[in-house]
Amino acid sequence: MTVQPFTEQTGNAQDLRVVQRVTDHEVVLPGRVHIIGNTALNYPRADEEQNSMEEYNVQEVPAMGFGNPDAKISYAKQKAENRLSDEVESAAVEIIQAGSAMGEITDKDDGCMDGRGAKWVTFANALGIFGEKATTAAKHLRAKLAGGGYLTALSMKIALDSHVGDVDEELREVTVTLADQGIICGTHKGDHENEEKTDCGANDNLKTIFINGFNHFGAITKTIKTIYTLRGIAYDESADNRVHAGWSGTLEQQGYFAGSNGVSRYKVIMGHIAREQQKDGGEYPVSTSKHLRGGHNEAFVVLNFCEGKTFSQAAFKEQLQARFPDTPEEELPQVFVVDVSRILTLAEAMSKGREDEKGHSGVALFAGISYQFATAATLTDGSLRTFIVSEK
Repeated sequence: MTVQPFTEQTGNAQDLRVVQRVTDHEVVLPGRVHIIGNTALNYPRADEEQNSMEEYNVQEVPAMGFGNPDAKISYAKQKAENRLSDEVESAAVEIIQAGSAMGEITDKDDGCMDGRGAKWVTFANALGIFGEKATTAAKHLRAKLAGGGYLTALSMKIALDSHVGDVDEELREVTVTLADQGIICGTHKGDHENEEKTDCGANDNLKTIFINGFNHFGAITKTIKTIYTLRGIAYDESADNRVHAGWSGTLEQQGYFAGSNGVSRYKVIMGHIAREQQKDGGEYPVSTSKHLRGGHNEAFVVLNFCEGKTFSQAAFKEQLQARFPDTPEEELPQVFVVDVSRILTLAEAMSKGREDEKGHSGVALFAGISYQFATAATLTDGSLRTFIVSEK
C-alpha cells in the first residue's frame, strides 16, 4: 500500500481537509469507510447475460445542431479527422441501443454527465475529514447531470427567485434547500484542474453557460418542446418565459459572478458534503467527488428517462474495450449522460413549500433541462449523436 500524505488545511467550514490519498484500493479510509474492490457496486459487466433490449426503448433523435463551433468535443470533428472509425462507432451505437450499459442506481447522490473515467473518489468521514480512494470504487452508479445536481438546481433557483447575493452564496442556499428535502449531490474535479478551475466544464464555465443559454434560448426551447412531445409531457409556455427572464436578469446583475470561480464553487459543495457527513454520522459516504482522468472524447449523448436507473459509462467503456482490446482507452469514444428523472426530483425539491408548487415545479424542470442544453452548447459544437432511453 502506498500512502501519499496531504497537508491538512484548517479554517472555516468551506476549507477542504484531506488527510491522505490512498493509491492501493483494498484499504480502509479515514473514518472507517470500507469500499473494497467492487463491493456495493452494481454496474453491468461485459460478460453478463442481459435481456436489456427487452427492457428499454432506445430512440436516436437529431443532434442538437447548435453550440460552440470551436469546441473540441465534437462527433463531427472526430469523424472528419478519422479519430472515430465506422467500426468503433457502430459498436458503440450497438451498445447504447442494446441497453446493455444500463444499470440500477446504487448511490443516492449524483454526479456530472462527464464521460471520462475516474482515478479516485473523495469523501468525508464522520468527522468531516476528507480522504481519497483510488480505483474501482469510482464506478459506483449515481444519477448524472451537467455539473451535478447542485449546479442544475442553481439554474432552477435563478429562474424562480430574485437574487439576494452572489452566485456562491446562492449555491450555498441551494445545498441547504435540497438537504432539507433529504437530497445530497456530488461533484468532480479532473486532471486539468488549477487554482481557479476544477476541470468540470459545467462548473468552471458557469457564467458562459448562462450567456449561451440566453443566446440560444430559442433553439433550446424548440429542442425541449420536441422532447416533451416525444415523452408526452405537457408544455407550458409561461415556464420558458420565467426561465428566460430569470437568466437574463442574472446576467444583467453586476457582481453576481464576481469573485467566484470553479474552485470556489467546488469548495462550497465539498464543505456542505462534509457537514452532511457529520450529521449523518455513518460510515458510508453521503456523497463523493470523483477525480476524472484524461481528456474528453465524447461522441454521444444519452438522455435517460428511466427512473432509478442510469447509463453506466464504466460499463460502456468496458464493453467497447472488450471489442477493441488493442485500441487505447483514450482513443475510444465517450458518452455524456443526463438522467432526466433526477432533474424532476430536483425541480420538485426546489419548489417545495411554495405557493402553486406544481407551477413552480414546471418552471424549475424547464430551467434544469435548459441548463443541460446550455452546457452542451458551451462545451460541444452540437454535433454529438443523441439517444433517448426509456423503459418499455
